[in-house]
Amino acid sequence: DAIVVVDPASGRATSYNFGFFDPGEPDFVGRFAEGSMMYYLVALPLEEDLQQYRDSGRGVSVQWLDLPPAQARALADALAVRSRPENARYRYDYFTANCATMVRDSLDQAMGGSLKSQLAGRSRGNTYRSEAVRLASPAPWMWLGFDLGLGPYADKPLSRWQEAFVPMRLADSLAQVRNSEGRPLVQSTQQLLPHRIAAEPAERARAWWPWLLAGLLA
Repeated sequence: DAIVVVDPASGRATSYNFGFFDPGEPDFVGRFAEGSMMYYLVALPLEEDLQQYRDSGRGVSVQWLDLPPAQARALADALAVRSRPENARYRYDYFTANCATMVRDSLDQAMGGSLKSQLAGRSRGNTYRSEAVRLASPAPWMWLGFDLGLGPYADKPLSRWQEAFVPMRLADSLAQVRNSEGRPLVQSTQQLLPHRIAAEPAERARAWWPWLLAGLLA
């Protein structure tokens, strides 16, 4: 996920993308297996960022936000500082510190905590387990690994704030948030690139056959 900042004077659009990592880092494979990789915030021209999505076939949509000028300026300034090399690294966590939650947290900081206050008390009943299994469902053994590996904490209902670790959940929640002046936060949504690969799996009943197979093999 990324936040796009458009300079009103020059019209230049900068993408602040939280999804970069360096596979050349020491012990990258081990960190990847543990889920403890270091990720980076990178600032780059929007068109350059879009080219990476275009090359991989991923679609891109942007939600243009109606932030008051002071909050928009605070967000742009904070991202510029955060993207400096000495500040850009963060320790990745699949549920609590990924590219979507970093976007969420940056917006919330600029909005003075209003985003969290509007989302934290609401829930659709999703859990870390149900969301992880759903997203991994195209690969049965991957979702089985999530199901077996996650502990009881993963079965607690998530607030809409917590479930925003999923990019589409974040986008859906932002569309229901109000800005500090009472207007919808999302002014408009624009598709920049169409999807050429499979979209995020839809919600559906869980398939049980891997569990049955595991039971037969035990």
